[in-house]
Amino acid sequence: MSHQVDYRDGIAVTRLTGRITVGNALDDVREVVEEEIAAGRLRVVFDLGGVNFVDSAGLGELVACHRSLDKLGGRLVLAAPRGKVRDLLELTRIGELLSVCATVDEALQRIVED
Repeated sequence: MSHQVDYRDGIAVTRLTGRITVGNALDDVREVVEEEIAAGRLRVVFDLGGVNFVDSAGLGELVACHRSLDKLGGRLVLAAPRGKVRDLLELTRIGELLSVCATVDEALQRIVED
């Protein structure tokens, strides 16, 4: 997995690509959130448009990132999941815990409104 972070109006928009699975990929996802928290930025969008697979450990890490930000008054929004990743998020009903948006622009709007 790889990632690239851009900032829009103080919101960290992190484009993730590849697979979010047990191992180094989970460390990368966790580090992104830890770096944003350390910098005082508590609003994060994960752009999942380039992610082609998420295993159960990856799903658990997304929830852990949400909880880390939430307990500090921050927010994590998932954006643009495709194919099997979108299906997994729907199947697990993760949208009841995390915000999941069809596009990055929609995610940015939602994060600003909350």
